[in-house]
Amino acid sequence: MAGGSAKGQAKDLVESVVKSKVDDAKTQLEQKKQQVQDSVRNELERRKTEAEDKARQELEKKRQEAEQQIKKQATDKITDFLKPRTKPATQPAKPDTTKVQQ
Repeated sequence: MAGGSAKGQAKDLVESVVKSKVDDAKTQLEQKKQQVQDSVRNELERRKTEAEDKARQELEKKRQEAEQQIKKQATDKITDFLKPRTKPATQPAKPDTTKVQQ
């Protein structure tokens, strides 16, 4: 029986060591999983921020272009409005050559 109990203790010891190694491996795997998730989350956040910044810059550029276009149109209309209107020069009347003068 003494041999049997040593065999049982060895089996328990091996199971304990294996369970400990499995638990360590699970813990390490969970840590790596968390690191990968954090890394992916950070990369997605960086890309989102980058895309938002780019969109904001494009929007600002379009707004400025539209503003300049509106100012140019307004300036052109004001300039046209303020230009002195010149009346077409009146031509001196030509003598009517169809009538015979006496």
